[in-house]
Amino acid sequence: MEIKNSKHMLNEQMLDLVDLNEAERFIVRAIRKWLFGHKFGKQHIWDCMWRDYRFTFGEEDGCKIVTSISSIISTLLKNANRRIRFHQPCCPCLILDEYYLVRFIAACQHKDWPKAHAAARFLISEHGIGDFLLAGTRLGKAMSRHALQLPNNQLDMFMFDSSDICYVH
Repeated sequence: MEIKNSKHMLNEQMLDLVDLNEAERFIVRAIRKWLFGHKFGKQHIWDCMWRDYRFTFGEEDGCKIVTSISSIISTLLKNANRRIRFHQPCCPCLILDEYYLVRFIAACQHKDWPKAHAAARFLISEHGIGDFLLAGTRLGKAMSRHALQLPNNQLDMFMFDSSDICYVH
């Protein structure tokens, strides 16, 4: 599998979840679960996430993590500048939009504001960027307190250029 851009090949080999570190997989799975609950009206998925994260991260950070994920998703749903794609919760593949969302949260966690803004603009309209950055920063901080450290990958800014159509598979 390859991820390609009409101007640049972004990666010689498609990433799967196994290629990500624990913190990156945590984000992808959490976002997918939350979206699955939203799409299919499965309240019990959200209830399970609340219980699981409060147990795993403690009452305060568990609530911050779930609230931040919820804020990221609601901002994404309200302000997406195009159709954003995600895989089902159990899928081992990683789609380009999921990867960019992970990179956005990583940039927030590392306080790399130019990359965080670029990633946010790639995914959403200007109207929602403030809320998106706030939620990404809160999530990144809470994850850091529990050793869920995202890698600070050095991405080229062209990766966040949505003027070219990207495709996966």
